[in-house]
Amino acid sequence: MNPISTGASSPVGSSAARLLCLPGAGASAARFEQLRRHLAGTVELRTFELPSRGIRFAEPPFTSLSEHVAHFVRHIEAEPFQRWVLLGESLGAVTAASVAAELADSMRAEVVGVITVSAAPGTTGRRSRHDVLAQLAADARGTASGELIALAADAIGVDIDAAHAAAEVTDVPPVAVPLATIRGRADSLVSDDGARRWEGLARAGWWYREVGGNHFQFERPTGELLGVLREALSFALGGPAAPGRG
Repeated sequence: MNPISTGASSPVGSSAARLLCLPGAGASAARFEQLRRHLAGTVELRTFELPSRGIRFAEPPFTSLSEHVAHFVRHIEAEPFQRWVLLGESLGAVTAASVAAELADSMRAEVVGVITVSAAPGTTGRRSRHDVLAQLAADARGTASGELIALAADAIGVDIDAAHAAAEVTDVPPVAVPLATIRGRADSLVSDDGARRWEGLARAGWWYREVGGNHFQFERPTGELLGVLREALSFALGGPAAPGRG
């Protein structure tokens, strides 16, 4: 089955880039559909669905971060040559940083920026599946994900174990392209300090903003989030957004 999700084209020039969204533990690419609608005309948003979720729910989940990374590298390189900004949420942020490193010397694609919406690797420590699921459920209350977390508990748990294993065995490579970090002020899983630790991995400039919202802010993007995301995209693309640590 081809796991490539659709992405509406936008009137962008050759200097622009596609925005690839990488979801967090157990999450489907569908969580970014509202974001796609709001950014239409600004950037082409793409997703590549992972196994065990969405239309691929019947497939076994990946059990290691390296499988997540290989999945996205493979599908990015299968596209016609394009410049990409990677937006990684939660586990997807660690994946995005690793994908950027894997594609650094690629002749078939170029990653020009990374946007992380998570704590930096190695800042949260190992937590039980039960504790992480409880925190996810609390933040997801009242959202579409709130109804799905119990159903996706096994897939989320496998992703959590894969993230812990990777953090304990392998260091996430430094990010060699502009790196922007966004944090929801009410995010119970990502502390301000944990989000700011991404600066230590940034080798080509770092930009940071906090917005209202929690761990599931992309499902119902606010005007504030959309404005900050557009700034982050501009920074990632070398545009006029001023570096900041607000």
